[in-house]
Amino acid sequence: MQNSEEERRCIQVSENFLRDLLQNAGKKEEYFQY
Repeated sequence: MQNSEEERRCIQVSENFLRDLLQNAGKKEEYFQY
């Protein structure tokens, strides 16, 4: 049970990381447009 809880935490961290990457990529695209 403890292992699955850690996996869930890792997945949440990676999802947040991917979301931040996408947001940063979107900001860069906005900069390139101007």
